[in-house]
Amino acid sequence: MGQFALLKDEHRALHRLRAAEESTLAGARRLVGGALSDHDLAVMEDAPLAVELRTASVGALPLVLLRYGAAVSIAPRRLPAHLLFQVVLRGRLEVEDDDGGFVADEGDAVLLENLAGRRLHWSGDSRQLIMRIPRAAVARVAGTDSGPIRFDRTFRLDRGGCGTLELVRYIMTQAAAGRMAGTDSAVLDLLIRHLLLHHSDHGSGAPLPASIRRAEAHMRQNLGEAITLTDLVEAVRSTPRTLSANFQTFRGVSPMARFRDLRLDAVHAALSNGQADSVTDAATRYGFFHLGRFAQAYRLRFGEFPRDTLLAAGGRDA
Repeated sequence: MGQFALLKDEHRALHRLRAAEESTLAGARRLVGGALSDHDLAVMEDAPLAVELRTASVGALPLVLLRYGAAVSIAPRRLPAHLLFQVVLRGRLEVEDDDGGFVADEGDAVLLENLAGRRLHWSGDSRQLIMRIPRAAVARVAGTDSGPIRFDRTFRLDRGGCGTLELVRYIMTQAAAGRMAGTDSAVLDLLIRHLLLHHSDHGSGAPLPASIRRAEAHMRQNLGEAITLTDLVEAVRSTPRTLSANFQTFRGVSPMARFRDLRLDAVHAALSNGQADSVTDAATRYGFFHLGRFAQAYRLRFGEFPRDTLLAAGGRDA
């Protein structure tokens, strides 16, 4: 496997960590779900489950070393508050989705930023290393004004000499040695910056069309107002078709979805900086009046509910 074989020492070192074991289907779902995210689990062959799960962390970056011992199929039940950066240490992963899916073999890495509608099939001989990357940390490192970020779905760990393999080896070594305990985010931020630079479309450098710049300036000036697509088109002197096409190309979302994200960012800032007395105060200030839908949209963007942000900042939700 070339350079990928260099991971074998780190892999063995992580195996010295104590494993949680499970052989029943319900127990395996609880064990893995507690470490990663809630899901449905099915065994796809006539073989017994022999789940081994080891956990470690490098500061604020949690790691999971996992084997099932049998071929399994996994369907996530809900969108977790984190991305899953998975390294196929052995075996094969098949990801099934509406686009036809893809396959990852030994030596491949998979970055799943969206689990909705996907089913994961792991071969019986598989072993995987999983790093949980909080969505809120990605937004913090990339900048909450970055717009949607599309990550590579799968790539060779040693692709192009960009250093991903070496970074994964370093993280595994630190985890096995029990170093960098606590909540320090230095390694987590390093990993996020690396993935943004080498395995995403973030910061591609393409200049934004003037219509997007004018539209976003108008949005920021009217975050608390109920503006419409027609309002935006008139403000930037464009057409609905051109404006929508530009936003899809450069932001990956519609103009109105971008407006919603900017308003969510404003609520997040208000809750984080002590500029709101309550979640309701911040939400309604920026045009969110259906608090249930708002809370779900907020969680998808920042990986936590708005009340959690307020409490972490020392506030009390009225």
